[in-house]
Amino acid sequence: MKKIIMMILILMTALLAISCKAQAVIPEEQEETLFEGMKESPFKRPDIEIAEEDIEEVSEGDLAYCSIVSNCNTTDYAYSVYIESNYAYIADSESGLQIIDINDKENPQIMSSCNTTGSAYSVYVKENYAYVADGKADLTIIELR
Repeated sequence: MKKIIMMILILMTALLAISCKAQAVIPEEQEETLFEGMKESPFKRPDIEIAEEDIEEVSEGDLAYCSIVSNCNTTDYAYSVYIESNYAYIADSESGLQIIDINDKENPQIMSSCNTTGSAYSVYVKENYAYVADGKADLTIIELR
C-alpha cells in the first residue's frame, strides 16, 4: 500500500511540475540558453565525444535479422537482468538471484543462486555486491564472492 501511495505522489508531483513549466514565462533570450544543449539530444553529455564515423544507423529492416542464440532456463520467472563482464545476474522472482556464466553465448550455465526472502524483481551489481529489489522484503544486498 505504501508503494502505491508513493507512486501516486510521484506522479502528482511530476504532473504539477509539468503544468508549472507550461505556465512559466521565459524570456526568449533566456529560453535559448536554457534549452541550448537539449536541441540535439536530451542525452548528450559534454564529457563524451562520439565521432560521426562511429555512428551507425539501424533501419527497421535490419531488425528482421535478429535470432535467438541460446537460452538458459532459470527456476522461476526472470524479471530483470544485469550484465557485468561474463556474468548475467538475474532477478528470478521467488528464486531470488541467479548468476549465469555467459562467456559461451551458445551454452550459458547457472553458476550460483541465492534465494532471497522476498520476490526478486530487479538487480543491480556494483563491485562485490548485488542490490536486489526484493518485493515485500524491499532491498536485499548480497555479497558476491
